[in-house]
Order: sequence, then structure tokens, then C-alpha cells
Amino acid sequence: MTALEISHFSLREKLQIMQAIWEDLRGHVDRMDVPESHRVILDSRRKRVENGTSALLDWNQVKHSIGKRQWTFASRQKMPRHLSSRSPSPDPKR
Repeated sequence: MTALEISHFSLREKLQIMQAIWEDLRGHVDRMDVPESHRVILDSRRKRVENGTSALLDWNQVKHSIGKRQWTFASRQKMPRHLSSRSPSPDPKR
């Protein structure tokens, strides 16, 4: 099946396909090799949760927080000026 063929499916059909793929992958995840760099990050995150410096969020908490985070100074530096909340709006006549 190609991306072009999938593009003709309804949203419902696409979501059903995605769900079937995720359910299939779930049965194979224990056989996947995790790169060492990823394992280091995951171990660090687990330790932060265990020692109480970070908390796990359930999916509903994550969904409600999307788009509500404040940009940090560092992330603003990487954003184009017209997307930064501190820069003036671009002139629509240009």
C-alpha cells in the first residue's frame, strides 16, 4: 500500500489502519533493539520519576497541556521572528 493510496481513505479508515499498526507493533516492541543513546535518556527519565523530580502524566493531562506551554528564551532564539511571541507581527502588506 502506498501513501498515495492511503491519501484517498477517509479519516476514519486512516485512524483504523493506524490503530491496527500500533496494536501489531505492541506485540513486537520487546524484540526491538533500543540504541544506547535512547536507553541513556530513558534511564535518566525513569530516575527523575523515581526520585520525585519529575512526574508521569496520563494521556488526558498531556492532551490538555498541548499548546499551553510557555516558550523558553532558548526556544524563542530558534524560532523565526514572525512566530516569536515577543517580536512584532509581520506587516501583512509586505
